[in-house]
Amino acid sequence: MPDVLMSSAAAASLQDERAELLELILRDGILHRSATQPVLSRDGTSARWMLDSLSVSMNQRGAELAGRCLIELLEKFEGRQLATYGLTGVPLMQSAILQSGGRYHGLIVRKEKKAHGSLRRIEGQIDPDEPTILVDDSISSGLSMQEGANFLREAGLWVEGGVALVRFGWENGFAALQEQGLHMEAVYDVWEDLMSRMKGEETVSHNPTKRFNRFPWREKRAPEGLHPAMLARIAMEEYFRSGKLLRAPRRLDAEYDSRGGVWVSLRDKNEIYYRHARDGFWNFPGEAVEKTPEAVLRAAFQTANELGPGKKAQAILDNSHIAVTFFTALEECTPGQIDNDRYGIVVCSRERPSQMGGALPRMPGISNEWEQFRHAWRKNATLFSFEPYTLYRHDVLKIVEPGAQWQPSGVPANAERGWDKDPAIGGRVAERARDIALAKLLGVKEKQSLLPAELLPRELHSLYITVYCDGKVRGCAGSAIQNFDSDLRTLVESALHDHRFAGNASPDPEDVAITASLLFNALELGKL
Repeated sequence: MPDVLMSSAAAASLQDERAELLELILRDGILHRSATQPVLSRDGTSARWMLDSLSVSMNQRGAELAGRCLIELLEKFEGRQLATYGLTGVPLMQSAILQSGGRYHGLIVRKEKKAHGSLRRIEGQIDPDEPTILVDDSISSGLSMQEGANFLREAGLWVEGGVALVRFGWENGFAALQEQGLHMEAVYDVWEDLMSRMKGEETVSHNPTKRFNRFPWREKRAPEGLHPAMLARIAMEEYFRSGKLLRAPRRLDAEYDSRGGVWVSLRDKNEIYYRHARDGFWNFPGEAVEKTPEAVLRAAFQTANELGPGKKAQAILDNSHIAVTFFTALEECTPGQIDNDRYGIVVCSRERPSQMGGALPRMPGISNEWEQFRHAWRKNATLFSFEPYTLYRHDVLKIVEPGAQWQPSGVPANAERGWDKDPAIGGRVAERARDIALAKLLGVKEKQSLLPAELLPRELHSLYITVYCDGKVRGCAGSAIQNFDSDLRTLVESALHDHRFAGNASPDPEDVAITASLLFNALELGKL
């Protein structure tokens, strides 16, 4: 028990020291542009401000705090040999060495070899067997750290990685260095820790799907007991008319679980696969959750803003059907816990809070869990292949406007097993096709009876038969189905006479196999 208490106290102390150092940097370590003080970026353009770490690290308390914070990060590394490339890292490295109890020693890498004396580029006692960690005040483009690492490698040293007080975002230099295999750590992030506390600077939203800081509410409340899509419709109509939103009713026509978020979609009444607008938001664990009626209004407001203002937007609304999609509470999961037939998913970067993307179940062109994950991860969230992420899953309920026709994808599969999953149907088709193929190949009578026309439902669009002989394709043929058994016979015969694979034949019945591919529920993609 004492060890646990000491560990907790030490952690609290480190957090306090990290907070104190941040206050010093914000107070003394930010150099603002003024009429007498220019601030230039590396490319020569003028910048509003820059990090001036030397104004902090060259004072006793600032150096002490910076060294302690860096030591905490250095404990994650194997190496005990530190190095700096450039002036700003020197006091930081020296502070860490002094407070490390002899664990670390340091090197200084010069940008140019010394023109006299030792003529060295690297100063200090070099240990060629010790992994080396670069220390700097900041990482922006990563060029300085990359140059320093190259010079160390030229000297025969292994560069394990680097630490810095501040990283200027993740996706530029920091990520590039990680991509090269370097272990990278930083005490602060410029967006999360600095700019979020600097007056007049842009901040990063941890949930950019919620773009509704302030609402133009009306005094009038929406009617009680409405269908969710009807509530969304009258809310958008009122917004297009008055520029304000009706206040949320106390209840809808039923209870809906919206803890994970709400999205509102508009699809053309004549072209249901043409979506005019879709918008909404996710609620992540720990965020405030609005009551469902208000959540529908907020999602409708965002969708209305996607259409734009005025009569044109109202005309689009009049010509559209509406669906409201509810998500249950987001549950953190692993890729192995995805189920494309049931869950929607959300992928969020752990390095860039605003980078996120989702995927609904059973989307067009997505047939399995990997494709669903890849759609959310790479296409929608646009994460790097090596970028750490958090994955969530959630149940989906789509409520379509009464009487509206809607495309069938983007919702969970029916829990009941469909005819297409029944081996008594698909297997029977394959067996009958094989019986016909054997009769043709061997010159014998067919053993099975004709397939009844009512075996397959109306959803069947077409049938494809592939014949295999000794594991090799003998032929393939397919077409729309009119007369079931007669068309099946025609397809088998066509496959057996497929000139593309004429050489693959076998008279041995044991070598003949059939696959039957049944195509149904055609998805019209609309006009291209």
